[in-house]
Amino acid sequence: MAKFGYSPCRRLDPGDSAVVRRHPDAVAGVAFVVRPAVLAPAPAAVGQVPAPKRETLQSSDRLKITVYREKDLTGEYQVNDKGMISFPLIGQVKAAGFTPAQLQQNLVTTLSNGYLVKPDINVERVPDCNSK
Repeated sequence: MAKFGYSPCRRLDPGDSAVVRRHPDAVAGVAFVVRPAVLAPAPAAVGQVPAPKRETLQSSDRLKITVYREKDLTGEYQVNDKGMISFPLIGQVKAAGFTPAQLQQNLVTTLSNGYLVKPDINVERVPDCNSK
């Protein structure tokens, strides 16, 4: 059996990419070989660039807005041609140009000013049926 000395890693030979490792707590002379994994992209992904995800809202987007503990405010809303949604209690709210997270924060801030105590809101875009 080969003697590994005190080196925790040692190459088998200059042309081999495998590494011999000896665990510091192992019995003397016990070692294992680690060969690097070759990672290649999946065949379907080669040459394909994923479409960039559109973050900001625009007219005709459908939104699912959940106001926890407030069933009357929870529902689906559509961004109109002017970039607004009509939301109960507060009326027209600008949505176009904002991300769902920014609209969510805007609704929390607005509803906190005299309408609800500590509103817990989630805003997400409803996927378009025609998109992939």
